[in-house]
Amino acid sequence: MIIIDGLVYLVLLGVFAMGLFGFVSGVRGHEGTVAGGVIMMLAAVGIGWAMTFVVKQHHELMTSEVGASRAVRCTATILKARDARSTINGDHVYRFHVRVQTPGKAPYETDSTSAVSSMVAGAIGAGRTGYACRADRHHPKNVQLLWNHPTPTPPPGTPQTPPPPHPADPTKAAT
Repeated sequence: MIIIDGLVYLVLLGVFAMGLFGFVSGVRGHEGTVAGGVIMMLAAVGIGWAMTFVVKQHHELMTSEVGASRAVRCTATILKARDARSTINGDHVYRFHVRVQTPGKAPYETDSTSAVSSMVAGAIGAGRTGYACRADRHHPKNVQLLWNHPTPTPPPGTPQTPPPPHPADPTKAAT
């Protein structure tokens, strides 16, 4: 994928150079190649910008995938979701800010980018915020949310930890 992206950028650089040559020679010789040169330069810049956007989205999605061999099980609570304004196979891409809890360690916050179906997006909008996840053993900020493994979400207003037990009645304990 990187080689193909590099070749595309190289071709765009060549198109931009041809456009710049047409523009400069048109200005110097008062010819009609100025408009064609400007159009070629704008096309190269526009396609380059679009390619940069696609490569950036692809990179964010790839860094949010964690292989099973280097994964640590965890749970994630979605704190914030933001639409990345792109789709992959009809699924919208979102950037999630999550709180991650791995067994035996303190919770931490990180970002994860995922393409989710409208069904999952609707569940998140309806209040489902807990999902199982995989955290990279060597880079714990890389987290992959497992959308098909939601964790139970308590109803709003439910305390997260049970209240402490009531102390025994001291009058009965003396006997």
